[in-house]
Amino acid sequence: MDNQSKSLMIVGVVITLLVAGGIGFWYWSKSKQTLPSQTPEAPTLGSEIFEKTQNPIKGQVPDTNPFDDQPNPFGDKTNPIEKAYNNPF
Repeated sequence: MDNQSKSLMIVGVVITLLVAGGIGFWYWSKSKQTLPSQTPEAPTLGSEIFEKTQNPIKGQVPDTNPFDDQPNPFGDKTNPIEKAYNNPF
């Protein structure tokens, strides 16, 4: 065998192996997808934990702002030394 026919044979074997590998991978991935997945009908512990971690308080937050009725609890007396000194700059 000369070098040219040897290299053609190697290229042919490599191409054949790549095609066979691609077909095998396609068949293997397709057979994995066709397995029926069974969904549990009753809620499981994992689903309860997942729901609880998504929103752990779910509207159970108490009202913590005592000043809701009054926007300014101190009235008009917010700065007692406002008129004491005017900066000339």
